[in-house]
Amino acid sequence: MPIKLEMPLRVKILLLIFSCFFGIPGIFLLLLALKIGHGMTLLMAMIFCLIGWFPLYWFLNKNLIKKRVLKVGVIVETTYVSSQKASSSILGWQPYIVKTKWHDIENNRLYFFKSTWVSGEICHYLKTNMFIPVYIDPLDPKKNYFMDLSPITLKCNKKQ
Repeated sequence: MPIKLEMPLRVKILLLIFSCFFGIPGIFLLLLALKIGHGMTLLMAMIFCLIGWFPLYWFLNKNLIKKRVLKVGVIVETTYVSSQKASSSILGWQPYIVKTKWHDIENNRLYFFKSTWVSGEICHYLKTNMFIPVYIDPLDPKKNYFMDLSPITLKCNKKQ
């Protein structure tokens, strides 16, 4: 099974349906609640909107961060720490998450990074003290970063 850096199409479709199922009625409930001025309806509408639109917001925000740090970020070599299966699965798809660390010598700080979800078992190809490139925003490396696993997945897929 080839290792991919993105989630399967069936999972993307499920998340889109989930967002539409809760988000669109949430907007209608929100408009209704604002029109009639009923507090309980407003609370229910906000919960629906939050449940429906938060996953979409999260994925879009991660994509924007990735584009920004690839364009104007600084690349640092991080050290591989571990890889593990995600705690939950979606439609039978259980992704892996790679964790790395980087010591910022200038500020004497240790930063830990997590990858995006990776399909396939990548942990067999990662070795202790292996260097993995991470693009960071120098102003806020703790929140704004992107771990580039593409060189590793290319090597893994060639071996298979």
